[in-house]
Amino acid sequence: MAFVENILGLPIRKKQRPLLAAPPTGSIPQQDATRHEHSVPRIDDLLRLYYARFPAETVRHAVLMGQLSEGDDFFARTNMRGHITTSASVLNPSATKILLVHHRIFRKWLPPGGHYESPGSLWESALREVAEETGVRDVAPHKWMTSNGAIPVDIDTHPIPPNQSKAEGAHLHHDFRFLAVADDTLPVLPQLEEIHEVRWVSIAEMGASPDERVRALHSKLRVLGVFGMPGMCALPSARVHRSEGV
Repeated sequence: MAFVENILGLPIRKKQRPLLAAPPTGSIPQQDATRHEHSVPRIDDLLRLYYARFPAETVRHAVLMGQLSEGDDFFARTNMRGHITTSASVLNPSATKILLVHHRIFRKWLPPGGHYESPGSLWESALREVAEETGVRDVAPHKWMTSNGAIPVDIDTHPIPPNQSKAEGAHLHHDFRFLAVADDTLPVLPQLEEIHEVRWVSIAEMGASPDERVRALHSKLRVLGVFGMPGMCALPSARVHRSEGV
């Protein structure tokens, strides 16, 4: 069967193209990319794919949908209404461990991630964050992701408190959370400017996290059936992310 390139730069089968239709919960506003100051991915197309898989989640993203409808530049970090971030939940091949970082600012154990930086797709942005924060570069999309049109496994809008050191007021992050896999025996190297420590933790530890967002992500991944299933993940046959870029 022939393959086509989707918005994340990954191949999808042509039979998945009907997912581009608007979800039954309502239409997705068309993104006006000309209003952004730089080249950006097509969020409207990605949202159509995402809501086709998770139709009940449109209510979670009212602010993002409003920004999209108004042509707001949600890729600009200076946009204090809300802007895009990307992260990756990186599992080991047996899906029994997840890669987490202890963030200096938030003082929490979280999946690696950060602000979107052009050029490239949101997936590529998430890969860059993993490499920069953890030193892990041989990262592949999880089989769940490639089986579902390369969509993120979750899109999470959450508040960020003011940061006087960065002259930033309170704002929202629209975090596009991707699901990935990497070898947990590879060495890790934390980015000490922002990260205290990098650690592979058990899925049980993830589920017991004091952070509500991490626990919610754990619950969603558990419902999707990605934990503890050998063969569910596929390591890359060649490097998919290198230090010189993607």
